[in-house]
Amino acid sequence: MSVSVAQGTDEGAPAQGGGSNSIHLDLETIRSFFGGAISQIQSRVTLDTIRPLHMFLGISGHNMCFSPEAFGPPVKKLDKSTPEKFKSRLRLNFAFFLSNYALVVVGVSLVIALMHPGMLISLLCLWGMWSLHGFLIHNEIVVFGKNIGTLISINQRSKLLSGITVLVVVWK
Repeated sequence: MSVSVAQGTDEGAPAQGGGSNSIHLDLETIRSFFGGAISQIQSRVTLDTIRPLHMFLGISGHNMCFSPEAFGPPVKKLDKSTPEKFKSRLRLNFAFFLSNYALVVVGVSLVIALMHPGMLISLLCLWGMWSLHGFLIHNEIVVFGKNIGTLISINQRSKLLSGITVLVVVWK
């Protein structure tokens, strides 16, 4: 599966001023991009970088009150009026508490999954179909003299499984 995007005129000639700009996206490029992003996040999210709960929630003291220092600017001379500095502060906060945010996402996902067993069964079936698809790409299964992998082409199976995945994600 590939997608090509090119900038040019209707006749197919490159656009004026510098030649043709084209972007070619294929499945391997997309997989390598997301694989690199996931490995970078995995290297940053560790148990060693989980911040204490009182720091994450901004709580101080024994009475469990919100600390005014937690919600103040990190630097006293920070001009909070500019959007760039606000975005910078959000980025710093996200980077500092990344492991805590990941832990919250995993916890909420587990609670939601356990509260909806139908979703778990759907995801398990979906995982099984994708695993069978991956197995059939490299191996053969013959049932009643017919190769299961040749009944539907790999491309058609991929498209069908992608459609089923979208349906499960949207409706479950």
